[in-house]
Amino acid sequence: MDENSTPDMNNMTPDMNSGGSNNNQPPRPKKERDPNAPTFSDKFKQFSNKIGKKGWAIIGIVAVVVIGVAVFLSVRKESVVNQAEVKFTGYNGDGVDNISNSSEMDKATMEILAKKAGIDLSTLTNPDWSDISSENMSKAKLFSDWATNTKVSFDKSSHLSNGDKVTLSVKTGGDKTNPIAEGSKTFTVSGLKKIAKVSTKKILDKFKVKFIGLNTRGIAMVTSKSITDNLTLTVKDNGKLTNGDTVSIKLPASLFEAEGKKYTGSRTLKVKVSDLEDASKISNLADAEALSLTVMEDMPSYKKATLMGLYLIPSNSSNDYSYYGDSEFDDNTEDVVLNDESDENIEQNEVSLVGIYSARYTFMDPEDEPESARVQINDLKLEDGKLNIDEVDTDESGDRQAESESVKTLQHNYSVKGIQLK
Repeated sequence: MDENSTPDMNNMTPDMNSGGSNNNQPPRPKKERDPNAPTFSDKFKQFSNKIGKKGWAIIGIVAVVVIGVAVFLSVRKESVVNQAEVKFTGYNGDGVDNISNSSEMDKATMEILAKKAGIDLSTLTNPDWSDISSENMSKAKLFSDWATNTKVSFDKSSHLSNGDKVTLSVKTGGDKTNPIAEGSKTFTVSGLKKIAKVSTKKILDKFKVKFIGLNTRGIAMVTSKSITDNLTLTVKDNGKLTNGDTVSIKLPASLFEAEGKKYTGSRTLKVKVSDLEDASKISNLADAEALSLTVMEDMPSYKKATLMGLYLIPSNSSNDYSYYGDSEFDDNTEDVVLNDESDENIEQNEVSLVGIYSARYTFMDPEDEPESARVQINDLKLEDGKLNIDEVDTDESGDRQAESESVKTLQHNYSVKGIQLK
């Protein structure tokens, strides 16, 4: 090229189809549409005429099936009850059931719920709640609701016997959106061990019952060397027992509960009352009456006294004798505590001798009515029909005092609490 010539700018325009090279090719002519060529609408009509109505019906059915499958997959519920493996343990008649693969079943349930909720299970099990999106929070809430409402339970879980039928059920609280399918599965109980039958006599023989106190006022004392539980037993009419009575003491059911054993027979101790001291046959009663009067004569300003009643009071009676009314006052309890050592004094037949007197004093006028008085001698023992009055120091164990209650009231109260000797 002449260095003084001007470059042809037209020839330097890059061809976009050639990657920008300058090859001086003429531009491509624009292709015009053939006005006689068929349009898309014409082609569709040709296709429609070709397949006919039958073909369109087939296409419609296929479309419905495809859409239906898609919808089914989106709402399909998954069953977990069939995954359960049930195991029965214990003894026949007292067996229990449990899901042996409960961990795997729980995991599968959680995975189904998380997938349906659209949230990763790891987000739920170890979430960083400070950085969770509102979308994931909503998904987590949905998962939580489903999980809370999904319940797996047996219709019977204890006291099972071989051959029993138990049903395991999965419930979702009627939530139609929950992806877990409600359902149930029935299992037959098997594999429980044979239970041994044991006589209740083996338990009954561990108890010893003895009766202490006075006849008609006796109480029961129950002991056991091998059973040290803090048991409270019930003895009807305890504190009013009489020689010849039969007491029935029902033992608690807990004593007859042992794994692999079934106790058969009576669970009640039946014992005939005996060995109670008979206060009606005291050989030295006259000496006891004389001793009581001697204590009464030591009353200040004493002039004269008439014995209105003599009573023997067991040591298990209350010292409160002030009640008088239509109903008989009784503070004895029917509760007996096993191995109760507090009854030791009763076992020794300790009693008190009480005398009720109508007394006159030196300061009284002749027309004055006599006053009530009481003498009580403690620390006595009744053994073999005899009171040990010779061993008692009345200065220490004797008491005398004027009483505000009438003689009649005192007579009633002490006859309720003890045994009238005279």
